[in-house]
Amino acid sequence: MSAEPAEAPAEAQAEEAAATDAPAEEWIMCTPPTGVKKTKFEVVKLKENQAYRFRVCAINKVGVGEHADVSGAVVAQDRTEEPDLDIDPELRKIVTIKAGASLRLFIPIKGRPTPTIKWDKDEAALKETAQVEVTSSYTSLVIDKMSRNDSGKYTVTAENSSGTKSAFVVVRVLDTPSAPVNLKVKEITNQSVTLAWEPPLLDGGSKIKNYIVEKRESTRKTYAAAVTNCHALSWKIEPLQEGCSYYFRVLAENAHGVGLPAATVDPLKVSEVPQSPKNLIVTDQTKTSISLAWEKPEYDGGSRVMQYLLEVQLKGQEKWSGVNTFKTMEATVSKLNPGEEYLFRVTAINDKGKSDPKVLAGPVMTKDLVFEPDVRPAFSSYSVHVGKDMNIDIPIFGRPKPAVSWTKDGAPLKVTTRVNILNTPTHTTLSIKDAAGDDGGMYSINVSNSAGKKDTTVEIIVLDKPGPPSGPVRFDEITTQSISISWDPPKHNGGCQISNYIVQKRDTTTTTWENVSINCARTSIKVSGPITATDEIEAPRASMDPKYKDVIVINAGENLLLDADIHGKPIPDVAWLKEGKEMDKALRIEVKTTEKCAAMTIKDVTKLDSGHYDLVLKNLGGIKTFPITVKVLDKPGPPTGPLRVTGVMADRCILSWSEPTLDGGARITHYVLEKRETSRLSWTVAAPDIKGLFYKLTSLLPGNEYIFRVRALNKYGVGDYLESEPIIARNPYKPPSVTLVDLTKTSVSLAWEKPAHDGGSKVICYNVEFKPKSGDKWGTACTVKVPEATIPNLTPNEAYLFRVVAINEKGKSEPKDLGLPVVAKDVAIEPSLNLLFTTYSVKAGDDLTLEVPVRGRPKPVVSWKKDGLPLKQTSSVTILNTATSSKILIKQASREHVGKYEITLANTAGTVTTDVGVVVLDKPGPPKGIKVDAVTSDSITLSWSPPDYDGGCSISNYIVEKRDTNTQEWQMAASNVARTCFKAGRLTHGAEYQFRIYAVNRYGKSTYLDSPGITAQYNFKQPGPPSTPIVKLATKSYIPVLGYHVERKERSSILWTKMNRGMIKDTEYKVNAIEEGMILHSLTVVLRSQTTLLRRGTPPRDPILQ
Repeated sequence: MSAEPAEAPAEAQAEEAAATDAPAEEWIMCTPPTGVKKTKFEVVKLKENQAYRFRVCAINKVGVGEHADVSGAVVAQDRTEEPDLDIDPELRKIVTIKAGASLRLFIPIKGRPTPTIKWDKDEAALKETAQVEVTSSYTSLVIDKMSRNDSGKYTVTAENSSGTKSAFVVVRVLDTPSAPVNLKVKEITNQSVTLAWEPPLLDGGSKIKNYIVEKRESTRKTYAAAVTNCHALSWKIEPLQEGCSYYFRVLAENAHGVGLPAATVDPLKVSEVPQSPKNLIVTDQTKTSISLAWEKPEYDGGSRVMQYLLEVQLKGQEKWSGVNTFKTMEATVSKLNPGEEYLFRVTAINDKGKSDPKVLAGPVMTKDLVFEPDVRPAFSSYSVHVGKDMNIDIPIFGRPKPAVSWTKDGAPLKVTTRVNILNTPTHTTLSIKDAAGDDGGMYSINVSNSAGKKDTTVEIIVLDKPGPPSGPVRFDEITTQSISISWDPPKHNGGCQISNYIVQKRDTTTTTWENVSINCARTSIKVSGPITATDEIEAPRASMDPKYKDVIVINAGENLLLDADIHGKPIPDVAWLKEGKEMDKALRIEVKTTEKCAAMTIKDVTKLDSGHYDLVLKNLGGIKTFPITVKVLDKPGPPTGPLRVTGVMADRCILSWSEPTLDGGARITHYVLEKRETSRLSWTVAAPDIKGLFYKLTSLLPGNEYIFRVRALNKYGVGDYLESEPIIARNPYKPPSVTLVDLTKTSVSLAWEKPAHDGGSKVICYNVEFKPKSGDKWGTACTVKVPEATIPNLTPNEAYLFRVVAINEKGKSEPKDLGLPVVAKDVAIEPSLNLLFTTYSVKAGDDLTLEVPVRGRPKPVVSWKKDGLPLKQTSSVTILNTATSSKILIKQASREHVGKYEITLANTAGTVTTDVGVVVLDKPGPPKGIKVDAVTSDSITLSWSPPDYDGGCSISNYIVEKRDTNTQEWQMAASNVARTCFKAGRLTHGAEYQFRIYAVNRYGKSTYLDSPGITAQYNFKQPGPPSTPIVKLATKSYIPVLGYHVERKERSSILWTKMNRGMIKDTEYKVNAIEEGMILHSLTVVLRSQTTLLRRGTPPRDPILQ
């Protein structure tokens, strides 16, 4: 409340205010009694909603003046005012801010009562990091580190009891864009994936310039760019490796950089539906069933074929009915109507869908087939050891099922508990348990049905000891000194030829038999002369642990012990064999043999120690073998090679191998196949779990050269690798390059190169096709097996087009045209040379044939030069020219044949010249030019130049030898000198040495180069006389010289050594005890007076060499 002061003649000192309730006239003073100095005053403690009247009086020194009333009554209540937001005009525009900066919005507010303030962004709550401040007069919003997600419309709302007021600020954050949305896969093929997407919701405050598409193989961790400048909302990524799984992501790019990625969640396998199965055939049929078989598709679409759908159609109808799905490539359709004709088709299915169906060539009628029986044993004879079991499985054929009967030696075979016959629709099996000698013989098998019959025989041989010789023993001749006896061979020879007979005799008065002969080859013998008693002979035998009857199983790295107690007279010789061969000697194999025991220890066994071992005992009584089988549990060996690569195409190939020879004592669970591009060092897994012995590998990059390797796995670990030869992934039938070789008015001669790749199958022949230039139809001119041909019988002056086609067992290649039409006429052709190599190398002493193909019309004249001079024919160099080539024949090549050979062809059409280098691989020539670089009393430094002829390869080292010129013996100074210099040390002072140097390359040592004699000594002279003395100091006093001392020191020392014992009276002294070769740096004369020792002697100017 305020009032203006009233006018008065005196100065107003104070004011007072009074108030009264509106109905009553009682005034109450509101200010202090002394009044207030200011012209405004706040009245407090009023009653709410009560009406009041106010008046103001001014006060001065004289007193209180008249009052001034405030017009009207005032009701004591809060004054209301609608809220208002005073937004800066700059904020009404779009607020632009860079990413990472801070946003600060300051907005003044008005209103009574003080309004409540609320902030939101795009009708949603602010993020937690936003800072909002509210006072009675303003509100502010602060957001640090702005990003693209903070772009949008920020709304501030002020509200009180009088109303509501809102305002908004649009903020644009300059940042990289957000991720594209709705990333979808439109199409997948065996080599490509097509993606589509929509623009990002947030463009980062700048227009999207382009999109970046990246790919990543599921086995890798990093993405690689597929395209970096895509301006559309879709892209086809190709080429991709067939069968490989990929992740993809798309990123938008604006003026501020690359934004966030939108990625595929699951990996996408690059494949398509497979091709149709191949070769659908009927394998069997009856009146109610049809059996079918087919081959897997040539191309599986890059994804494994999971199953096959077989469908059937009754002839004359259009509807196909599904029979079933099969995981194998054969099926039997049963419950068909007899006499009806049916069509069949099969469809391959992979994870991408169904292939086109493969339809049987024609309808098949359900009826029983009738054909003659047949029996086909695998072998004509079978053998079995006595006491062992055997099963003979023989395939039989025939429709209806043939009846089978067995006979032995012409009589029906009797079935017993040991001998049994089992017949199935496709086989007949003879089973014999515990084979005995009587089981041997000729067995006949008879099969018959309504269509005929068939017989065959097999022989069974039981391997056993022979039966006794057939008797009786015949006494053919008896004399007083001899008896000749004979006998017949045994009826049963044990399955093999009788090797010899043992003949014994005994005196009838004793019971002891004595050997007459233990190696009788015939069935007769003449016994004569007295019988000499010999030591008792006992056949060798062994006592072994029963465990050796079973397979001995041992872990890799352990020690293997094989032992046995041996018996026999005389003591048998012992031998250990492995796989029938004597064992190689090795440090880890220890063999111990005593009179009663034989033992072998193999330390740290490996899988190579698995196999069959034999303990062989031999004496006069015979030979006995005891087999032992050992299995070492270890990781497997490498698969058996070679690793064959067939069916090579631009993007796939087929690999095959054989099982490892050593399986490590456990079943091979699977194989791992790896591949490597020859331009890289790292291997990648192409197939981690191969169950079979072959694999079709896809997703190769066309034109790349690959090496493959495969290894086997068992439960004990991963085996060693088997590696393939390198192959280049490219399609077969690369058209050959065709060139015109010769031309006449009636013929054309062509030549071409073989295809760079034959498609995995040898090129059988080539078709040369031609047509007149004005014609439309190609005709075959000829078929040849070599890459050249001559087409005769052409019309003179007629223009022709030619092309060549390569053919292998898979078909024809694309044709390769000659290029330009050829007019049949006689023309002059400029000479040409087609060198296979520009340099030829040959070992010294070998022969070399240097052949250069020659072309030109008319036939060019050939001339040869060597090193710029005409080549002369000698006994070792011969020149042979033919119509199509020129040869140089060099016999027993030597270094004189090294050089540059120049061939020149000339005819009326022109001249051509080219060079060919010949290198003879031989020992190098001797080094050149020895120089003496430095000489001391105990060393000599030499240098030399390399030989003029290095033998066709680089010099590997030099050999330096030395000798004292007083002897003829050369000593090795150094055998591996890499440079053309050498320092020979530890020489004798004053001795004269000679050095010899050889050059060495991979083919041997050169002839030597000798140095002149060099003396090991310093090149010093005796010192000259001292210079004229100069007086440097003179005094009046005189000190007599009593004598002299002589001292010496070596050059390398700092100590002086006194040479004389007593004082030297004279002015000369002979120094003794100086070693030969010692260099004295200085001799100093020391003068001695009565009072002092003066060391002012003059040393020699030069060192003294003794």
